[in-house]
Amino acid sequence: MNIDTEEKAAEIRERAIDRGDLTIISNMEKEQFFLTIDHCQRYSDISERSRIMEDNGWVPVTCHIPMYVKPRASVPDGVIRTKEEYISVFYYDYTEIPNPNPLYQGVFPTFYNETRGRIVE
Repeated sequence: MNIDTEEKAAEIRERAIDRGDLTIISNMEKEQFFLTIDHCQRYSDISERSRIMEDNGWVPVTCHIPMYVKPRASVPDGVIRTKEEYISVFYYDYTEIPNPNPLYQGVFPTFYNETRGRIVE
């Protein structure tokens, strides 16, 4: 999907929030990552802004929060409920950078409310 307006981006962001989706595109060699609202941004964003992804090291991952992992210092009960907890488990040694195309920037709330079944701020 080519996101060409802020309205379209806002609609897609809201759907991701409703589902509890978190999408990150990362580069192991550069130890960098950024948030996105499109798992396929590398292929669907045809703007000049996304030239950062022209090298082949960028890989998208979409997860659903909450997520269960082996307990550790950053999530003692083994339940990832926030974007920050997810990053602390899987991207603790990476640097977050801004999405090269601001329309695709993942701006996600941080807390998953299990009783309501959606992410809330």
